[in-house]
Amino acid sequence: MATISQFLDRLQLGLQLVDAHEVEAVRSFWKQTARRIQQANASLWRYHDLMLFVLAHPLNAEFERFAKSELKRLQGILKADPGSEALDKSGLYRTTLSLRFSWEMTRKLLEDKHCRIYWHSVDEQAQDPVCC
Repeated sequence: MATISQFLDRLQLGLQLVDAHEVEAVRSFWKQTARRIQQANASLWRYHDLMLFVLAHPLNAEFERFAKSELKRLQGILKADPGSEALDKSGLYRTTLSLRFSWEMTRKLLEDKHCRIYWHSVDEQAQDPVCC
C-alpha cells in the first residue's frame, strides 16, 4: 500500500506534467489522494501547496474548481484540529505563526478581526527614531 507521501509525489508530478491525454488519469488519482488527506499534519501542508500550484496554473476550469473546493475542505480540517507542531510557522489557516513586523504592519494586523497578536518582546533599538 502506498504511503500518503508517495501519493503526493505522484500527484505533484502528475499535476506538473499533465497534458490533455492524461487528464482523466490525473483526475482519478487526485481524488484518491484527496480522500487520504483527513488530518492536520505535514502531508496536509504539502497537499495545500499543491492546491495553490493548481490555482496558479490550472489545466482547466474543472481542476481549478476542485482545487478551490479542496482548499475549503482543508480549512475545515484545520479549523476542527489545528494539528501538530509540525504545522507551526506553516502559515496555514489557524496555525501559529511567529514573525517580526514593523509598527505600521502591526497596526494593520490589529485592524483585522480574525488576527490575534501576542507580544513576545519589543526591541527598543529597532524602533524607528522618527515618530508619527
